[in-house]
Amino acid sequence: MPLVTAAGNKQSLEVSYMHLSAALPILAVWTADVPQQMLDIYDRVVKEVALDMFAGYADIVPEMFVRIADLPIADSIRDLRRGLANTGHPV
Repeated sequence: MPLVTAAGNKQSLEVSYMHLSAALPILAVWTADVPQQMLDIYDRVVKEVALDMFAGYADIVPEMFVRIADLPIADSIRDLRRGLANTGHPV
């Protein structure tokens, strides 16, 4: 997929959570459990792969991001806000 993203000069790579959970279930679990840490890793890796395939890509797009799609969310907005409030993040 990075090939398609880089070839189109895009900055984001969309990854289906359902595809991730079918192909690499442990990564899907970690993504659900510690999303920020996993997204940081995914962002770093997708950039490395894109730069390996397209050497000058950093000149076009300085950062790349992975976005997780099709995430089955069962948490209510109230639970999410409460969880964020407990971490010190503004809600």
